[in-house]
Amino acid sequence: QRRRHPRDAEGGQDEAPSHHASNKHQYNNGDTYSKRDNKIQIRPSATSIYACLAFFYLLGVLILYLSTGEVIGRSYRAEVGRLPTVVHASAPPSFFSEERARVHLKHMVEVIGPRLVGTKANDLRTPAYLIAELEKIKKNAPPCSSSSSSSSSSSLSICPKMEIEIQHASGSFYYDWLDHIIINVFTNITNVLVRIGYDHHDETILVNSHFDSAIGSPGAGDAGAGIVSMLEIANALMHSNDWKDA
Repeated sequence: QRRRHPRDAEGGQDEAPSHHASNKHQYNNGDTYSKRDNKIQIRPSATSIYACLAFFYLLGVLILYLSTGEVIGRSYRAEVGRLPTVVHASAPPSFFSEERARVHLKHMVEVIGPRLVGTKANDLRTPAYLIAELEKIKKNAPPCSSSSSSSSSSSLSICPKMEIEIQHASGSFYYDWLDHIIINVFTNITNVLVRIGYDHHDETILVNSHFDSAIGSPGAGDAGAGIVSMLEIANALMHSNDWKDA
C-alpha cells in the first residue's frame, strides 16, 4: 500500500517508498553516482579530480620540454654547425681518417672478437695485431732528415721517432664503488707501449686505453673505438709535417 504525502494531496503525486529514498552507489575509487528520476548523476571524488589535473599538468610540461628541446637543438645546429665531414681512407696519412680507423675496429670486433682478460683473443691476438699495425706505421713513415743545431755541432732529427715496447705487468689496485671497497688483482697482463718523440723534446703527453672487453660484449665502444683512434693518431703524427715547428 502506498501512502500519500499531505503536500501532494492536491497534485495527486505519490511519494516513492521509503526504502528507495536513497539510491546511491560508491565505486572503489571513491566516485559516487545517484539515480533520481531515471537520471544518473556522477559525482567524482576529490582524488579523481586531483589525478586528472596532475595528468594534464605533466602532459603540458612534457610538451613544453619537447618543443623547447627542439628549438634549442635547431638553434645549436644552426650556430655551431654539424659534425665534421668524415675523412675518407684515401686522405693523406697526415690526416685523421675515420674510415681507416673503422677498418681497425672491424678487425678487432669481427676477426678477433670478444677480448676477455685471460683469453687468447685478449692476451695474444690483440697485442699481436696492434704491434703489427704499429710496425707498418713506423715502416711507412717518411724518412727523417737532420739539421745542425746552432748551439752545438750535433745534428737533430726533424721528424718523430717511434719506439714500441711490450710490457707484462702484475699487481693490484682498489677503488671505492658505492661505499664498497673493490680490489682488482692482475697477473702477467700484456701492455703495448708506444712512444712517439722528437729528439730535443722533453715534454710528454700520455694517451692510454684498455683493449679488453666486458663479458658478452664485442668491445666496439668499450674500448675498441679508443684503441683504433690511437692507432690513427699515431699514423697522423708519424706523417705530420708540423714537427719541425714544434
